Amino acid sequence: MPHPGLILYNWMPKLSKSALPTSIICPRTFWHLGEIQIGGSKCTILAKERRTIAIKYLDQPAEASYGLIILTLSLGSIITNLDLSIMYIALSPIMEDLNVPLSVATWAGTSYLMVTACLFTVIGRIGDRQGLKKTFMRGMGLFTFASLLCGISWDIFSLIGARMIQAIGGSMIAMAGPALVASLIPYSSQGRSQGYLTAAAAFGSAIGFGLGGMFIHSLTWRWVFLINILLGISGLLLGKYVLTEPTTRSSDLPIDLRGSFLFSTFLLAVLAGFSLIPIQGRSVLYLQASSLIAVVSGTLFLLHYRRNQSTVFDLSLIRNRDFSFALISSFLIYTVFAGNSFLFPLFLMLRRQIDPLNAGFIIMGSALFSMVSAPLAGRLADRYGCRPVCIAAILVMIATGLVFSLLSNTSDILLIVVSFCLFRGAIVSFIAPNRKLILSHCPMESKGSGSGILMTSNYSGLVLGVAFFEIIFIEAAISGGLARDGTPIVPRLTPALSLLGYHASFLFGATAAVMALIFSYFARDPATGDPAQQRTVPR
Repeated sequence: MPHPGLILYNWMPKLSKSALPTSIICPRTFWHLGEIQIGGSKCTILAKERRTIAIKYLDQPAEASYGLIILTLSLGSIITNLDLSIMYIALSPIMEDLNVPLSVATWAGTSYLMVTACLFTVIGRIGDRQGLKKTFMRGMGLFTFASLLCGISWDIFSLIGARMIQAIGGSMIAMAGPALVASLIPYSSQGRSQGYLTAAAAFGSAIGFGLGGMFIHSLTWRWVFLINILLGISGLLLGKYVLTEPTTRSSDLPIDLRGSFLFSTFLLAVLAGFSLIPIQGRSVLYLQASSLIAVVSGTLFLLHYRRNQSTVFDLSLIRNRDFSFALISSFLIYTVFAGNSFLFPLFLMLRRQIDPLNAGFIIMGSALFSMVSAPLAGRLADRYGCRPVCIAAILVMIATGLVFSLLSNTSDILLIVVSFCLFRGAIVSFIAPNRKLILSHCPMESKGSGSGILMTSNYSGLVLGVAFFEIIFIEAAISGGLARDGTPIVPRLTPALSLLGYHASFLFGATAAVMALIFSYFARDPATGDPAQQRTVPR
């Protein structure tokens, strides 16, 4: 097993024992040459063989603390994903208590996703500048405070506002988690560690439905938010004593606030516009307004970039072909995940006539199954490389997507359950290796930026995936004979038309997975591991 913190370098002829400060007694297996500063980190230099030296970062966490680091970051993943799934259960009592229609109440969930997607990029840059641990801790504190505001909200607008504040904290937690794994955990264990974070996210999503139903049944919907206070305080205490600040960061990294505002406005308008397309009736005016805002803000951002060389993105990362190809593949997979996760429960309840309770058990069971798949995929990625594991996972997604496109009202329930479990397992089996591959192409001082770009892509895929699948569903029903008269389509759907819509949407998802497969094939692992960590010395 690699010795934590020991990094192997080629022997540098100019470096001699006389050129370094002397120190105390050396370790048994190394010659102690002294201590130096590298990138702001205090290091000790040890020599073992004539042609190699080892540099040990003194402030790197010990191997025994790696488990506590993963536990702390996993708690952050549980909190943020728990809050996403628990909203679906809380919508009905929120509508009743605050006296608002469903179209308004859903913005308590939609606003969260949109704000997080728009903030990840700039928060990643801030994390590289101010420190990833500091960003994680501030995000945990802000998320906890906003959860209190959600619990005491007095109307729907105060709830939506509190959810937007909560989204800021959630984006800081979600960005910092994978980046801290890539910074603090040895490269040889990062796949497994990212797998644990993915499993924690699946666990949070799975228990959200159960906890939400329990709190709403026994107490009120407000407790689905107030429970986050206890979890948030636990995360703050663990983070304070367990996490260490990655030593290499760019304290002078510029933050382009104007460029960030223009880009966030553009992205928000695009996400809102696509989300409005499937809505029939009076959404045309809002769609036109969001399209106009997207065009204006996008044009202003391009002009701003040309004049000021905007630093919203770390362009050195985007220019890396392996980073970009893996990023595109991740966006496509999250699009497929969101669309299938949106339509599959509807298919179970409306077409297969499965009651909501059993449908919930099926979805929860698939999420629990994915908790086992994620760490296993991470271990395989550590051993065999990220690319082959990603490719294998996508092949399973394509196969299950084709099965979904052939389902009917009389399909065997066992086939449906097994297919969906395999689909969810393949999704999480892709996520951990893909994260490791993407972040391994980021220098140590750009881990936050890389994680921010990755999360922006993923959350955009979550929002757009639902919109894309809805659009495909509607167009398929219309092509089958449904009139395009601007009225809601659900009451006018026949079983045959709805089945046509499901099949077209699921087939679209399988096609998007094929595209992801192509990009993943050309996204290579680093030739020598993470360049930021180099190669470790065996004990």
